[in-house]
Amino acid sequence: LRDARDYLTKQTTEMCTVYGKEVLGIQTPQSQLTLCRELSLFPLLVLGLLKSEAFNDSATIHPDLRAQSAILLRTLPTDAWLSLIHPNFYSIHNMPQLAGTIDEKNGKCVFPPRANLCSEKLESHGCYMIENGQNIFIWVGKQAVPQLCKDLLGAPSVQELKSGQMAILPGIKTPISERLNNMIRNLRSERQVTYYPSIYVVKEDGDPALRARCLSHLLEDRQPTGPTTAGANQSTVSS
Repeated sequence: LRDARDYLTKQTTEMCTVYGKEVLGIQTPQSQLTLCRELSLFPLLVLGLLKSEAFNDSATIHPDLRAQSAILLRTLPTDAWLSLIHPNFYSIHNMPQLAGTIDEKNGKCVFPPRANLCSEKLESHGCYMIENGQNIFIWVGKQAVPQLCKDLLGAPSVQELKSGQMAILPGIKTPISERLNNMIRNLRSERQVTYYPSIYVVKEDGDPALRARCLSHLLEDRQPTGPTTAGANQSTVSS
């Protein structure tokens, strides 16, 4: 595993160095490297590979999950492959009014703006969704207000909220719950793959293994399984 990670890192560095030397005429390593738009995304994709469950060197990843990830990386079509290594990250507690509704013009579900994959975006009172086509993680901050927990997941408070895998979210007759369920139904029906994404409710101060698995999808953080603490002020631990 370490050899594979080192190989990906070395090859990416060499490709960018050769591009700078042969195309841009950069002769000194200290010079700033400016990549074309297409190539500038390549290091990000490799970073996504390194943080995927197939190449992540964390000891907390179960061998079955690692094997499954390796198979998916070899077999998924391009669109699903990109979503797997570069997930989508949405803020749920403060999403725009139209998010989660159906656009009358095209009949598709409207999603909130995508956030950067960084723990700086996580606020302790917020709720977020991270999805990669295979799994949907609903992150609930440790200071989420009782009304949000009740309206969204049917729990009186975040302390009484159960974390872990579930087939569907509770069908609560509140606007935020209905909008979130609309987005999840859209994700499950629109993906051009046969896999049915699983839902995981993740509490900030809940199961450490599930928490680490969720945070490992935040590619812009330095730690392979996310920072020790996740909140609004993560400038010291994020890339």
